[in-house]
Amino acid sequence: MAKKQVIVYHPLVQGNEIPLDQKRQINRFLRQRGWTSQGKHLIDRDAENVAVVQRRTFRNLLQLTEEKNISTIVCHSPKIFCPNPLERGLATNLLREYGLFLIYATGEDQLDIETQHLLQIISIYQKPGLKLETGRRRRRRKSVTEGNLDLRGRGKVGGRKSYKEIDTVLVEKVKCLRKKSFSLRKIADLLEKKGYTNGKGNKFNPSQISRILLQ
Repeated sequence: MAKKQVIVYHPLVQGNEIPLDQKRQINRFLRQRGWTSQGKHLIDRDAENVAVVQRRTFRNLLQLTEEKNISTIVCHSPKIFCPNPLERGLATNLLREYGLFLIYATGEDQLDIETQHLLQIISIYQKPGLKLETGRRRRRRKSVTEGNLDLRGRGKVGGRKSYKEIDTVLVEKVKCLRKKSFSLRKIADLLEKKGYTNGKGNKFNPSQISRILLQ
Protein backbone atom coordinates (compact mmCIF):
# COMPACT_ATOMS: atom_id res chain seq x y z
CA MET A 1 0.00 0.00 0.00
CA ALA A 2 1.31 3.46 -0.94
CA LYS A 3 2.26 5.68 1.98
CA LYS A 4 0.12 8.72 2.69
CA GLN A 5 1.76 11.89 1.41
CA VAL A 6 1.68 15.14 3.37
CA ILE A 7 3.20 18.60 3.03
CA VAL A 8 5.47 19.75 5.86
CA TYR A 9 5.23 23.51 6.44
CA HIS A 10 7.89 25.49 8.37
CA PRO A 11 7.25 29.19 9.13
CA LEU A 12 10.57 30.86 10.00
CA VAL A 13 11.73 34.30 11.09
CA GLN A 14 13.93 35.84 8.37
CA GLY A 15 17.53 34.60 8.50
CA ASN A 16 16.83 31.66 10.80
CA GLU A 17 17.06 27.96 9.98
CA ILE A 18 14.91 25.05 11.17
CA PRO A 19 16.17 23.89 14.60
CA LEU A 20 17.51 20.35 14.46
CA ASP A 21 15.27 19.15 17.32
CA GLN A 22 12.17 20.33 15.41
CA LYS A 23 13.30 18.49 12.27
CA ARG A 24 13.82 15.31 14.26
CA GLN A 25 10.46 15.61 16.00
CA ILE A 26 8.61 16.08 12.70
CA ASN A 27 10.47 13.21 11.02
CA ARG A 28 9.72 10.93 13.98
CA PHE A 29 6.05 12.00 13.84
CA LEU A 30 5.88 11.07 10.13
CA ARG A 31 7.66 7.73 10.63
CA GLN A 32 5.32 6.70 13.44
CA ARG A 33 2.33 7.16 11.12
CA GLY A 34 3.95 5.76 8.00
CA TRP A 35 3.59 9.11 6.20
CA THR A 36 5.99 10.66 3.70
CA SER A 37 6.65 14.31 2.94
CA GLN A 38 5.88 15.53 -0.58
CA GLY A 39 9.25 16.77 -1.84
CA LYS A 40 11.27 19.19 0.29
CA HIS A 41 9.74 20.76 3.37
CA LEU A 42 8.01 24.03 2.46
CA ILE A 43 9.94 26.76 4.29
CA ASP A 44 8.13 30.07 4.85
CA ARG A 45 10.60 32.92 5.36
CA ASP A 46 7.85 35.57 5.37
CA ALA A 47 6.72 34.60 8.86
CA GLU A 48 7.79 37.85 10.52
CA ASN A 49 5.28 40.75 10.69
CA VAL A 50 3.07 39.29 7.96
CA ALA A 51 -0.37 37.76 8.56
CA VAL A 52 -0.44 34.02 7.87
CA VAL A 53 -2.95 34.11 5.01
CA GLN A 54 -1.07 37.00 3.34
CA ARG A 55 2.27 35.19 3.23
CA ARG A 56 3.37 34.30 -0.28
CA THR A 57 4.59 30.87 0.83
CA PHE A 58 1.25 30.16 2.53
CA ARG A 59 -0.52 30.90 -0.76
CA ASN A 60 2.00 28.61 -2.47
CA LEU A 61 1.09 25.99 0.11
CA LEU A 62 -2.59 26.17 -0.89
CA GLN A 63 -1.64 25.87 -4.56
CA LEU A 64 0.63 22.90 -3.86
CA THR A 65 -2.12 20.99 -2.02
CA GLU A 66 -4.32 21.50 -5.06
CA GLU A 67 -1.71 20.49 -7.64
CA LYS A 68 -0.56 17.39 -5.74
CA ASN A 69 -4.04 16.48 -4.46
CA ILE A 70 -2.79 16.41 -0.86
CA SER A 71 -5.12 17.27 2.01
CA THR A 72 -2.85 16.99 5.07
CA ILE A 73 -0.36 19.64 6.20
CA VAL A 74 2.07 18.97 9.05
CA CYS A 75 3.67 21.73 11.13
CA HIS A 76 5.88 21.38 14.21
CA SER A 77 3.61 23.12 16.74
CA PRO A 78 0.83 25.74 17.04
CA LYS A 79 3.21 28.51 18.14
CA ILE A 80 5.59 27.78 15.27
CA PHE A 81 2.69 27.95 12.81
CA CYS A 82 1.55 31.29 14.28
CA PRO A 83 2.10 32.70 17.80
CA ASN A 84 -1.17 34.68 17.73
CA PRO A 85 -4.01 32.27 18.66
CA LEU A 86 -6.77 34.26 16.91
CA GLU A 87 -4.81 34.58 13.67
CA ARG A 88 -3.84 30.92 13.94
CA GLY A 89 -7.47 29.95 14.36
CA LEU A 90 -8.52 32.01 11.33
CA ALA A 91 -5.86 30.36 9.15
CA THR A 92 -6.83 26.90 10.43
CA ASN A 93 -10.50 27.56 9.68
CA LEU A 94 -9.57 28.70 6.18
CA LEU A 95 -7.66 25.47 5.57
CA ARG A 96 -10.57 23.44 6.92
CA GLU A 97 -13.01 25.19 4.57
CA TYR A 98 -10.75 24.15 1.68
CA GLY A 99 -10.89 20.54 2.86
CA LEU A 100 -7.35 20.65 4.27
CA PHE A 101 -6.19 19.35 7.64
CA LEU A 102 -3.44 21.03 9.67
CA ILE A 103 -1.76 18.62 12.09
CA TYR A 104 0.93 19.50 14.65
CA ALA A 105 3.76 17.11 15.50
CA THR A 106 3.54 18.21 19.15
CA GLY A 107 -0.19 17.56 19.52
CA GLU A 108 -3.53 19.38 19.31
CA ASP A 109 -3.92 23.16 19.34
CA GLN A 110 -5.66 24.35 22.51
CA LEU A 111 -7.52 27.65 21.96
CA ASP A 112 -9.15 29.43 24.89
CA ILE A 113 -12.95 29.86 25.02
CA GLU A 114 -12.85 33.58 24.17
CA THR A 115 -10.80 32.96 21.02
CA GLN A 116 -13.16 30.17 19.97
CA HIS A 117 -16.17 32.49 20.33
CA LEU A 118 -14.46 35.21 18.26
CA LEU A 119 -13.67 32.68 15.54
CA GLN A 120 -17.31 31.60 15.39
CA ILE A 121 -18.45 35.21 14.93
CA ILE A 122 -15.84 35.96 12.26
CA SER A 123 -16.64 32.76 10.33
CA ILE A 124 -20.24 33.95 9.81
CA TYR A 125 -18.96 36.94 7.81
CA GLN A 126 -16.27 34.96 5.98
CA LYS A 127 -18.45 32.15 4.64
CA PRO A 128 -19.81 33.83 1.46
CA GLY A 129 -16.29 34.57 0.19
CA LEU A 130 -15.00 31.16 1.23
CA LYS A 131 -17.82 29.40 -0.61
CA LEU A 132 -16.82 31.22 -3.79
CA GLU A 133 -13.15 30.25 -3.40
CA THR A 134 -13.88 26.62 -2.52
CA GLY A 135 -16.07 26.46 -5.63
CA ARG A 136 -13.13 27.69 -7.71
CA ARG A 137 -10.82 25.09 -6.17
CA ARG A 138 -13.37 22.35 -6.91
CA ARG A 139 -13.71 23.44 -10.55
CA ARG A 140 -9.93 23.69 -10.88
CA ARG A 141 -9.46 20.10 -9.61
CA LYS A 142 -12.11 18.89 -12.06
CA SER A 143 -10.36 20.71 -14.91
CA VAL A 144 -7.06 19.04 -13.99
CA THR A 145 -8.76 15.63 -14.11
CA GLU A 146 -10.23 16.46 -17.53
CA GLY A 147 -6.91 17.85 -18.79
CA ASN A 148 -8.20 21.42 -19.26
CA LEU A 149 -5.22 23.49 -18.09
CA ASP A 150 -4.48 27.20 -18.16
CA LEU A 151 -1.24 28.74 -19.45
CA ARG A 152 0.49 28.01 -16.12
CA GLY A 153 -0.43 24.34 -16.27
CA ARG A 154 -3.14 24.63 -13.59
CA GLY A 155 -6.78 23.58 -13.91
CA LYS A 156 -8.91 26.15 -15.76
CA VAL A 157 -11.68 27.84 -13.80
CA GLY A 158 -13.02 30.15 -16.49
CA GLY A 159 -11.94 32.52 -19.23
CA ARG A 160 -10.97 31.67 -22.80
CA LYS A 161 -11.43 28.04 -23.87
CA SER A 162 -8.32 25.88 -24.06
CA TYR A 163 -7.18 24.19 -27.27
CA LYS A 164 -8.26 20.87 -25.77
CA GLU A 165 -11.79 22.20 -25.39
CA ILE A 166 -11.80 23.59 -28.95
CA ASP A 167 -9.93 20.91 -30.92
CA THR A 168 -8.91 17.68 -29.17
CA VAL A 169 -7.57 16.24 -32.46
CA LEU A 170 -5.10 19.13 -32.75
CA VAL A 171 -3.85 18.58 -29.19
CA GLU A 172 -3.35 14.85 -29.76
CA LYS A 173 -1.56 15.51 -33.06
CA VAL A 174 0.84 17.98 -31.41
CA LYS A 175 1.60 15.53 -28.57
CA CYS A 176 2.16 12.72 -31.06
CA LEU A 177 4.64 14.83 -33.06
CA ARG A 178 6.46 15.84 -29.88
CA LYS A 179 6.84 12.18 -28.88
CA LYS A 180 8.59 11.67 -32.22
CA SER A 181 11.18 14.25 -31.03
CA PHE A 182 10.15 17.04 -33.40
CA SER A 183 11.12 20.53 -32.20
CA LEU A 184 8.40 23.06 -31.34
CA ARG A 185 9.23 25.08 -34.46
CA LYS A 186 9.12 21.96 -36.67
CA ILE A 187 5.72 21.01 -35.22
CA ALA A 188 4.45 24.51 -36.05
CA ASP A 189 5.72 24.10 -39.63
CA LEU A 190 4.03 20.71 -40.02
CA LEU A 191 0.73 22.04 -38.66
CA GLU A 192 0.84 24.92 -41.14
CA LYS A 193 1.31 22.46 -44.02
CA LYS A 194 -1.76 20.54 -42.82
CA GLY A 195 -3.83 23.74 -42.76
CA TYR A 196 -3.92 24.33 -38.99
CA THR A 197 -3.90 27.95 -37.80
CA ASN A 198 -4.22 29.70 -34.44
CA GLY A 199 -7.23 31.73 -33.29
CA LYS A 200 -6.17 34.70 -35.45
CA GLY A 201 -5.76 32.58 -38.56
CA ASN A 202 -1.96 32.74 -38.41
CA LYS A 203 0.70 30.07 -38.17
CA PHE A 204 1.29 28.66 -34.68
CA ASN A 205 4.48 29.84 -33.01
CA PRO A 206 6.70 27.68 -30.71
CA SER A 207 5.34 29.22 -27.49
CA GLN A 208 1.76 28.37 -28.54
CA ILE A 209 2.83 24.80 -29.31
CA SER A 210 4.41 24.62 -25.86
CA ARG A 211 1.12 25.69 -24.24
CA ILE A 212 -0.81 23.09 -26.26
CA LEU A 213 1.53 20.40 -24.92
CA LEU A 214 0.52 21.33 -21.36
CA GLN A 215 -3.10 20.37 -22.07
